[in-house]
Amino acid sequence: DCHDGLHIGDSCYRLSEDLEGEVDWETASASCVAWGGYLAVPEDAEEAKVLAQTVRPLGDVARWIGISSDGDCDGEYHAANNAQIDMGAEFLQFTSFLAEDAQVDAHCVSVHENSNRNIGKGFDDRACDEELLFICEKDMPQVVEDLSTFTCPGHTSCNGIGQYEITAGNWANDTVCGCLEGFVATGSGVECECQSGTYLAQREGTSGSAGKYCAVPRTCNKWGQYVITP
Repeated sequence: DCHDGLHIGDSCYRLSEDLEGEVDWETASASCVAWGGYLAVPEDAEEAKVLAQTVRPLGDVARWIGISSDGDCDGEYHAANNAQIDMGAEFLQFTSFLAEDAQVDAHCVSVHENSNRNIGKGFDDRACDEELLFICEKDMPQVVEDLSTFTCPGHTSCNGIGQYEITAGNWANDTVCGCLEGFVATGSGVECECQSGTYLAQREGTSGSAGKYCAVPRTCNKWGQYVITP
């Protein structure tokens, strides 16, 4: 959930004041992971604006975000959430100090201070051991609003008996699919079958899968009378 952050779109954002003070990039990244997320990543123009303006007060200082490059490896920039990032994208308004001065060990990216939001600068790279505040982000699961359109993971109309039910949660990842009473889940966890020692039967006056249930087989004793075998 996002009770300790700001819920915008499909993400929850949290400013580092709630976690700790100014730290280097690695410590900031570890702090966000401990919170359950990652250093925030601007994946498109809308999110870049969220990080540059919406989640921060006017006059805010520069803050670490979740983009860095490895100077000893391929030199490419990588996102903390593994998103594909084009640092040349216009919406980033990216200024590379590394490109301007090869002596600067600037491999970690920050969102620029925003004392003037019309200054034309959005994000820049800095030395990773510089100590800054930071912004964390975590993905929010989608809300389940209509169970009639919710599909249990892996379930189809032809993958077994399919006698399952859905217990609604607040989110897609805590909405539980389970078998109806009398049925048990198969190894996949989304198919249901009758418990051992029972068989699939149809309730009287019904048709289709909704009327099926697991019945206990009946056997005859030596006098021809029906007895129920538990």
